[in-house]
Amino acid sequence: MLAQYATPLDFLYLTLTVCIALLTLFLVMALFHFVGILSNARKLSATLKDTASLINHYLWQPLKFAMSIIEKTKEHASKAARKAAKRAGD
Repeated sequence: MLAQYATPLDFLYLTLTVCIALLTLFLVMALFHFVGILSNARKLSATLKDTASLINHYLWQPLKFAMSIIEKTKEHASKAARKAAKRAGD
């Protein structure tokens, strides 16, 4: 077997071939892991999107509605206070 690789150039080609094969194997494995990570990230982002939608629907919308009622009440109270101040001033 060593007789085939008598010259240093033949040995270099064998070494380069083995290194390239190992590098290719490593890159393929890394690619599969990267695809798995991207799949998990997609699932996580879908879950976060659903959670944000639920928070918006069940928490933020009622709070927004309550804040608008409070604002309307403040406006009404300030108008009533101005009217009462005008009557007291007359």
